[in-house]
Amino acid sequence: MMGGVNIDRWRGPSAILRYGLAALAVPTATIFQQFGDNHFAVTPSYFCAVLLTAWFGGLGPGLFAIALSNLALIYYFVPPTRTFVIDAAYVPSLILFSLAALFVTWLSVRERNLVTRVRVERETLRDANQRFEVTNEALRIENLERKKAEEALRDSEYKLRQVIETVPGFLWSTAPDGEPTHVNQRTLDYSGMRFEEYLHLGWKKALHPDDYSEMANAFFRGIQTGTSFQNEHRLRRSDGEYRWHQALGEPLRDQEGRIIQWYGLSVDIDDRKKAEEQLRSTQARLARASQMAAVAELSASVAHEINQPLAAVISSAQTCETWLSGSSPNIARARAAADRIVRDATVAAEVVRRIRALFKQAAPDKSQLQINEVIDEVWRLLQNEMDRRSILAEFDLAQMLPPTAADRIQVQQVLLNLMRNGIEAMEEQDDPKRLIVRSRHVDGRVVVEVCDSGPGVGDTEKAFEPFHSTKQNGMGVGLAISRSIIQAHEGELWVRDNTPRGAIFTFTLPAP
Repeated sequence: MMGGVNIDRWRGPSAILRYGLAALAVPTATIFQQFGDNHFAVTPSYFCAVLLTAWFGGLGPGLFAIALSNLALIYYFVPPTRTFVIDAAYVPSLILFSLAALFVTWLSVRERNLVTRVRVERETLRDANQRFEVTNEALRIENLERKKAEEALRDSEYKLRQVIETVPGFLWSTAPDGEPTHVNQRTLDYSGMRFEEYLHLGWKKALHPDDYSEMANAFFRGIQTGTSFQNEHRLRRSDGEYRWHQALGEPLRDQEGRIIQWYGLSVDIDDRKKAEEQLRSTQARLARASQMAAVAELSASVAHEINQPLAAVISSAQTCETWLSGSSPNIARARAAADRIVRDATVAAEVVRRIRALFKQAAPDKSQLQINEVIDEVWRLLQNEMDRRSILAEFDLAQMLPPTAADRIQVQQVLLNLMRNGIEAMEEQDDPKRLIVRSRHVDGRVVVEVCDSGPGVGDTEKAFEPFHSTKQNGMGVGLAISRSIIQAHEGELWVRDNTPRGAIFTFTLPAP
């Protein structure tokens, strides 16, 4: 940095050099005077010495030079020479020389000071100009940087506004107390409301009346606890139609952790909600189709299952008639036969009820059930088919299993799918065919395994994908529906390879 002008640098050399200049100038003038005119009246050399000394040395050295010049004049040029005796006739001349020399010294010092002051002022002005130029350059650079920063800020603000207005969603912000501070234009265009209408809970008008309570609870719970929140609700469009949206809210905190602003985003999920509803409907229809197909394929087993109790009913009825038609009716035996009729008819009715339940599309009806009983019911449905296909059924069922809360018909459907898959997987093999069903209790869950000795399933995860089937005429929905049913019961369904061949399907159900 350039500071003020240093005046000290114009003071010249040190005192020794300045007074030494007088001591050198006067002898030099004496030498020149000796070789020139040696008369006292002509003293230009001494005037030059005084002038030179006063100019470069200043007032003190100038006076010193006058004194030395007078001594030199008295000694060398005033008779009698070579002495310091002064002839009275020369005194006026010495006084006149001294006065003239004093005037020359004063004038020389004055002019020197004037030149020095001019130089100092010129240097000061030059330094000031340089500082002014430096300051101007610094100001120019600062102004340029400030303009660039302002332009960058304006560009950043413009881009931020563009992002806010082009995001495919509704952006909003609120104060720490939840009062709205901004909503983007897309929100205003959608709702047909002005920003002022959103203030003081005015946004309630945009919500579906049935969704306001849940949304308000989530919103104000987040405001009070300072935690993120989300909610799904319906928002009214400007034409009056309500569409589903998902709202997400996040707090902005300062360095001390205090919330200074809330920012939120609402995204239209109406199409997704409708697609999910359509998917659930499709899955329900597929499950229904699977049930119908399974029941149709089991018609022979169903006929066998019903024929058995009906044949027993007929036999018992004939027996009862025989005991009552004799000359001495045996009432006790007739009553026993009638009891058997009631029992077998009840079994037949139960079989019919189960088959009708498979056809009936009803909401899940959970109850406490014993899984071993469900396994036995499904096996009786499949027994005739397994005998016809020469498949040996083996059961390894744990005793004293705890009950589990589940829909009996849906669990029957899962077991029916898994056991039929195992039966069909072993249909074309010549080796001994065995279908093994196990049950056990592990870590608070009922575990059921269905094992076959077929060719296996290959990709164990792909086996549960909808419409994926390894059977030529299979629909590919049975396993997918079975997994959905088990998961709806808070359980799991998976498959792994059996040893040495085949597959093991396992599912779990909670059993507290």
